[in-house]
Amino acid sequence: KNQSYSIQIHHYYIIDYNFTMATYKLTYFNIRGLAEITRIMFKIANVPFEDIRLEHPPKGFAELKATGIFAANMNRVPILEYNGAQIGQSKAIDRFVAKKLGFMGSNDIEEAHIDTICEHVRDIR
Repeated sequence: KNQSYSIQIHHYYIIDYNFTMATYKLTYFNIRGLAEITRIMFKIANVPFEDIRLEHPPKGFAELKATGIFAANMNRVPILEYNGAQIGQSKAIDRFVAKKLGFMGSNDIEEAHIDTICEHVRDIR
């Protein structure tokens, strides 16, 4: 016996009307190193960010670590603070910022290809 079913689908959209600008604070040594790709992405996108550059070679770094401000990254830098949340590990920071700034492609395949190229660059270094 054939039966027919009627299904109603409702689409609900969540709209966030909080238009506060995202805040980014990048903390790393005053060298190019692991944070330079992130700095370049912010500059290319013309997105303001707080660029905290620690003295290198680090003097007083042990005291800074003791405060716990780098705990999100096992007491290492770089650290990205995004709207108050801390993110560690340079490649995780690069991917996060690239997504936020629209540099990771328009679909999963493009994202994977971009990620692949980035890993090739890292291998070549």
